[in-house]
Amino acid sequence: MSNGQMVIGIVGSIIPMNYYNEYGELTGFEYDFANELCSRLGIDPLFRIIDWDKKEKELQNKTIDCIWNSLTITEQRRKNMAFTIPYVNNKQVIVINKSNASKYTNIKSLKSAKFTALIGSTNEATIKSNKFLSQAKYEPSDTIEQTFENLRQGKCDAIVSDYVIAKSTIAKSIYSDLMIIKGIDIGHEEFGIGFRLNSDMTEKINFIIMDMMVDNTLATIAKKYDLTELYVSAIKTDSNYIMNKKELIIGIVDDRIPMNYYNNTSELIGFDTEFAKAVCQKLNITPKFKNIDWANKEFELKSRNIDCIWSSLSVTEQRRSTMKFSRIYMTNKQSIIIRNSDKSKYINLYSLADSGVKISAVISSTGEEVIKSNPYLINANLIESSTIEEMLIELKKGTYDAIVMDYTLAKANVESGEYSDLMIIPDIDLANETYAIGFRVGSDMTVKINEKIKELIADNTLLNLAKKYGLTDLYESVETVTGISDAAYIMGNGEIVIGIKENNKPFSYEEEGVLIGFDVELTSTLYKNLGIDVKYVVLKDWSKKEEKLISKEIDCIMNGIMNTSDLTKNVKFGGVIINNKQAVIIHRSNQLRYPNLESLSGSKIAAIKDSTGAKVSKDNAFLKKAALTEINSQENIMDLLVKGTYDAIILDYLNAKNSIATGNYSNLVILEIIDATYQEYGYSYRSGSDMVKITNKENMKMISDGSYNNIVMNYPDLIDVFNLLDSRDYLNVIASGRMNIGISIKEPLNYINNKNELIGFDTEFANEVSKRLGVEPVFHIINWNEKENELLLKDVDCIWSGLTVTEERREKMKFSRVYVHNRRVALIHKSDANKYKNIESLSKAKLSAVIGSTGEQAIKSNSYLKKANYIGSVSNTEAINQLNKGKYDAVIIDYSIAKSATKNKEYADLMIVDNLDLGDDEYAVGFRINSDLTVKINEIIQDLFEEKWINNIADKYGMSDVLFKNTDSDAKYIMNNGQIVIGIEGSIIPMSYYNEYGELTGFDYDFANEVCSRLGIDPIFRVIDWDKKEKELQNKTIDCIWNSLTITEQRRKSMKFSIPYVTNKQAIVINKSNASKYTNLESLKSAKITALIGSSNEAIIKSNKYLSQAKYEASGTIELSFENLKQGKFDATVTDF
Repeated sequence: MSNGQMVIGIVGSIIPMNYYNEYGELTGFEYDFANELCSRLGIDPLFRIIDWDKKEKELQNKTIDCIWNSLTITEQRRKNMAFTIPYVNNKQVIVINKSNASKYTNIKSLKSAKFTALIGSTNEATIKSNKFLSQAKYEPSDTIEQTFENLRQGKCDAIVSDYVIAKSTIAKSIYSDLMIIKGIDIGHEEFGIGFRLNSDMTEKINFIIMDMMVDNTLATIAKKYDLTELYVSAIKTDSNYIMNKKELIIGIVDDRIPMNYYNNTSELIGFDTEFAKAVCQKLNITPKFKNIDWANKEFELKSRNIDCIWSSLSVTEQRRSTMKFSRIYMTNKQSIIIRNSDKSKYINLYSLADSGVKISAVISSTGEEVIKSNPYLINANLIESSTIEEMLIELKKGTYDAIVMDYTLAKANVESGEYSDLMIIPDIDLANETYAIGFRVGSDMTVKINEKIKELIADNTLLNLAKKYGLTDLYESVETVTGISDAAYIMGNGEIVIGIKENNKPFSYEEEGVLIGFDVELTSTLYKNLGIDVKYVVLKDWSKKEEKLISKEIDCIMNGIMNTSDLTKNVKFGGVIINNKQAVIIHRSNQLRYPNLESLSGSKIAAIKDSTGAKVSKDNAFLKKAALTEINSQENIMDLLVKGTYDAIILDYLNAKNSIATGNYSNLVILEIIDATYQEYGYSYRSGSDMVKITNKENMKMISDGSYNNIVMNYPDLIDVFNLLDSRDYLNVIASGRMNIGISIKEPLNYINNKNELIGFDTEFANEVSKRLGVEPVFHIINWNEKENELLLKDVDCIWSGLTVTEERREKMKFSRVYVHNRRVALIHKSDANKYKNIESLSKAKLSAVIGSTGEQAIKSNSYLKKANYIGSVSNTEAINQLNKGKYDAVIIDYSIAKSATKNKEYADLMIVDNLDLGDDEYAVGFRINSDLTVKINEIIQDLFEEKWINNIADKYGMSDVLFKNTDSDAKYIMNNGQIVIGIEGSIIPMSYYNEYGELTGFDYDFANEVCSRLGIDPIFRVIDWDKKEKELQNKTIDCIWNSLTITEQRRKSMKFSIPYVTNKQAIVINKSNASKYTNLESLKSAKITALIGSSNEAIIKSNKYLSQAKYEASGTIELSFENLKQGKFDATVTDF
């Protein structure tokens, strides 16, 4: 560690573990594994090729620090080196030539064979020790490659090899004649990393390996190199680790009465202490309590100094990202404690909302989180405390005015004689919370712990403990909390029970006793992200799925792609939208008779009754001319096609593809695939379940970060089907006929008039856009602090309420074009006009702004304003009201809102202080990341600006002076428009071109889409006249040219280029029949040549010494140049390579 590097001994030729690829780069499972592990250690890996026969000597001489190269752990090797825990369970196999398959069928038949294996390897040891193989003729090989080469060339009959190596080697075409003999068990082995004997490095490495196993990093690397089957059996889970050492190290804080504390005989007691002892007794392991620094509790867990935290630990969403919770076992709440003498002074939260109030909480506690997030307490002067005891003593002494802590601890301390002069402020609701045990992220120990907690609940052990420590009401209220909602029930249990269909490939099925499939992989990832365990129950009788859901035998149904119309009112669906493609299937013998859909007109076709296939058959222009029969069963319909009862059938594409692939219907073929309706894939919960919202939010996160797509890519059959449409908001809005708009009440943008009508600039603006879009606007007043979540969860389609465009927000939402250019001002009393003339004079004022607003950001970042006494407000209305009452001296607010307020008679005594240079705000409509609604919305906004409609509304609401005007900056012009218009030629394969379906595609197209996605704007592709591209740019009909545009000095005079992204070259294309005629440039002097007019190819012809002598004629398009060459009108064309 002190050297900052680890020298790793390898052989460098073992595929797929450590090997050099075709580019001479070191790669492989162990290479990636070592790099990730060293990254977590904060050191560099240095790989060194060693002589395998001298590996132990290399270690002892310290020329290497470890051996990490498919090193088998043996008792003999343990005498010379220290091993880490194993990370792969390998096995030994025998490889032969396929031609000898009938000769060598079992181990006994190999007695007379000629064998080889790597010298000094465990494979060699197996041959020498095996009862039958030891009778065979044996000759060692110097390298692994040599063993396989000798077998291929027939120099030996068989080799003994590691399964990992054998599997990857015979996959190569050169060794395709070799095979592994199945059914012969000659021993299993484990791979580990070898260090010097008695090295203390193995313990550090073991902890990291276990972390990589728990967080699935190692599983991901294993999958990359097709080693999942060997890696899975080697997984050392958190429960393995804890149960094997027979000890649970429990992190506590030992002054938490009545949870963990020492009594007057110095014995550690308390509810949590006795609870932990009872669980450990049932698990037959020893509890070991360790007092920890609460502020560093997450570090203590991650570094394995402790195994869990069991000390009145509150469950919070923030903590779910750093630890995994058991099921909850007690409710709690945060309380505010003050001195009895102050009970008339501090009666509610508002009385504490002053910077003169000194308030404290234990550092990194839930109490501190509450203070920092509460709109009133955030204004008090927070002083962190190290411990509860310190905080209580300082409160009693008068150092603090109030402290925030858990109710359980507050109640116990206040009721003790020592702190009888302190009291809890009654009737203050600081949000309820729950207690659970905290484990490492991804830990499976929660499964065992939760089982034992259930047992302790069932036998009343926990109830009796609660009674003993005066916590009965908080213990019994757990059932009330978990009964509040389905999410509370599932998350509170720390696990979700999922009902799945039996053998439902590719979604959920067993392979070698292991449950696998897309549904399994997706749900295990999703619920792991949510911090709960997953338990799968195979439902033998699928018809009873809803019955089991209602009775809470299961929490959720997963069944791959489902028709939600089949679900009753007892079920609530959540998930994603997929493209439910339909396949038209015919008999192979009819392929000439039915070459396309049109040829099926008048034929006999069938589809499953009431299915999407039946609907497609009735709607399709050609299929509706056929005679349709609707059948009840999928199996029956395919059999009827085989028998010839029907000429074609229409089925879900995935079902069709899987059925044909099984072999039972190999005489059937898919004629054509039809994009049909959009269908839902996902999860079915109990009716009214709020778990849908939580699941959908995580789904959206997984789609956004690419992890959803990564799982789909593991299932090739699903790639075509899972055309995820969650970003296609436009289709959903148009289909529903309504656009859900999130707003906040702020005059003059969105507000209620005296007739109780919602009006305002943004309200009328949104109404007009919706009208032109052909949908109904539905306004929802939202929690402004949760606006991003409202979008993500699809509770609203957009946010249209004076939303300021910021770089930070661009990471969470996508913006329309900008329509208002606002600025921040100060709103003050007219009587203070001489006192507060400039920004410097406000440094001594009592200021307010809306919490989380750009006004608050201005106060906190400005060198003068941050010196002021700042108190946050929940809303603009509250801030202005309190200013009007004299609680504040000034409010930092948007100009348009301030201007509207000063026109209100109620605020006649207020005035604006402008020209403070507090930054500008630009308003736009906010959408979900990657939403396609912005394209149409931007078109309508552009029309409203051109028609001056927007000007009339701005006049009406006094906003004409802040209406957006275009900027000189090209970047601002494009970003403010929310789109970039890209000029293309549209026919350059493979850069940007229209495919056979009329869809624009290609490298430049995908590249542009990804760049625009990262910028948060829409790409608008426009086909241009290539000869007039410069003029198109200058006239702003396009913003850029992104179409295999060659950088030239001539072009630099009329346009500015990005950095180059492709190094291209010019090529000359001829007919193959002229290959002997045109062999070099000089031979082309007499040829007829063409190229795209105005292109760099044309310039090459005109400037080249030889080509300029040829007969040249320009072509209007690239396609035309190739077509004319093909037809013999030209001898050659010059084009981009």
